[in-house]
Amino acid sequence: MMSRPSTALLSVCRSRRPDGACVCGRGHWPCARRANEGEKLTDLVFRAEPHPQAPKLAPDSDNLLWLPDDAFPNAFAPNASADNLIVLVVAQRPLRFSCMTTPTAGPVLWRYVPTWYLVAEYDRMIVLDTQRSMAERMNATFRSHAVDHAPIITASGRSSTLFAKQSARSPPEDIDSWER
Repeated sequence: MMSRPSTALLSVCRSRRPDGACVCGRGHWPCARRANEGEKLTDLVFRAEPHPQAPKLAPDSDNLLWLPDDAFPNAFAPNASADNLIVLVVAQRPLRFSCMTTPTAGPVLWRYVPTWYLVAEYDRMIVLDTQRSMAERMNATFRSHAVDHAPIITASGRSSTLFAKQSARSPPEDIDSWER
């Protein structure tokens, strides 16, 4: 097992912005959890039974959630290369547990702009039914593909195409022709 770098080397997320909103410090993944206004991430996380290989998370003494090292190859990015797995482990930023239990503040952007969602069929962090439910309630244009939770790393061609289409504000119609 690799040792985690000291927190001095990592940018630990803040729990609140000056306006009181929760700041989670997580990256925006095409298959991420999308809370509704007033909803907590725990409402989404515990909506369905977790995948059997999903890590059991608990806050540390600083109220931070870290993925255990073995969660990266087993659940977060099982299709990642060995080199990418090392980078993921040493560069991860924790999630402040209060970000999971604090209701989303203010309007959520997906209600007001066109939204695209990549349903990750091999995601072990967010179960398939939860992903589909989130995509449908966002009225998102979505596609389902055989990718894991971190497709921007493990299927970067597909993720890049999705993001390029999204920024061009055109639906990702040729998403089915993406190369792995």
